[in-house]
Amino acid sequence: MITQKLKTIFFISIPIFIAHGIEEYFTGLYNFDFFYQSFSNPKLVFVIVVPVLANILLIVSYVLVKKNKWVFGLSFLLGLLFIFELTHIYEAIMVRGYYPGLYTAIPLLIVGFLFWKELLKNYKSRTLLK
Repeated sequence: MITQKLKTIFFISIPIFIAHGIEEYFTGLYNFDFFYQSFSNPKLVFVIVVPVLANILLIVSYVLVKKNKWVFGLSFLLGLLFIFELTHIYEAIMVRGYYPGLYTAIPLLIVGFLFWKELLKNYKSRTLLK
């Protein structure tokens, strides 16, 4: 079981992830990102993968975590997603300027830091209880 604080941090991250997907769409991430460029219609793949599948998955994951099902596995996967957002900072440094998704990646990294801090605290207390 995880704390209410971790659930709240997870809940707060959902609208930020949605805003992040919107920023990536309107700034044309699909024109720059290697993953999307490997498809014949990168814009369509982006629209299917990010706003539709990813956001639905985040919301369903939150419901499962709230009901204490698959909690640590889902929390760990979300934590990895926060770490993956570091790529926006890296890419911005590499291009020495703005990279699509950079502005909303910053609050995601802050929330991600708080998330990992709380997740590790939850994991340690769970391990000590065994």
